[in-house]
Amino acid sequence: MPDVPALDEPVSIEQFDPRWPEDFEREAAVLLEVLGDRIRAIEHIGSTAVPGLAAKPIVDILIGLERGESQDEIAGILSGFGYADFGESGVPGRRYLRKRTPVAMNVHVVLLDSDLWHRNIWLRDYLRTHPIEAQRYGEQKKAIVESGGNMLLAYSERKAAVISELIRRAELWARKNSY
Repeated sequence: MPDVPALDEPVSIEQFDPRWPEDFEREAAVLLEVLGDRIRAIEHIGSTAVPGLAAKPIVDILIGLERGESQDEIAGILSGFGYADFGESGVPGRRYLRKRTPVAMNVHVVLLDSDLWHRNIWLRDYLRTHPIEAQRYGEQKKAIVESGGNMLLAYSERKAAVISELIRRAELWARKNSY
C-alpha cells in the first residue's frame, strides 16, 4: 500500500479566486468521465463555491452515490488518479479523498439525499444568498488562522461551532424556501 500523507496539513485563507469554479468544472468533467454511472450527482461545495468568500485555496467536490454503490470502489479508482484516501476522517458516512497537485482538491463521497449531502448543499446555497453571513464567516476563518489555528485539525476544531450554527441557519432557510 502506498504511503498516505498525514491528514493534518497547514491552512491558509485567501481572498476568493474566480478560477476556483473553473477548477471545479475541469475536475468534475474528469471525475464524471472516470467514474461514469457509478455516481449520481457531483457538486462544488465549500467556501470556494461561494463567490466573494475568503477560503482555503482547496476546491471541495461532493459526489453523491445511490444506496448500494461502493465508496470503496470509488476510492480505489480515484487513488489511481492521484487522490489519497483518508477514509471517513471523523465524519461517519463520508469518504474523504484529496490531492494537492496540480490544483488542490478535496472529494467527499456520500449517499445522495443523505443528511451529509443536504447539509453541504444547504450551507453553500445559504452563503451564496446571504453575503453578509458569508463575509462574517470569512472573517472568522481568517481570525482562526491568525490566532494559531493554522493546521487543518486545529482549524477545523476551532471553527466547528461556527459551522454548526451556520448549518442550523442554512437548514431553517432551506426548509422555509422548500428546498
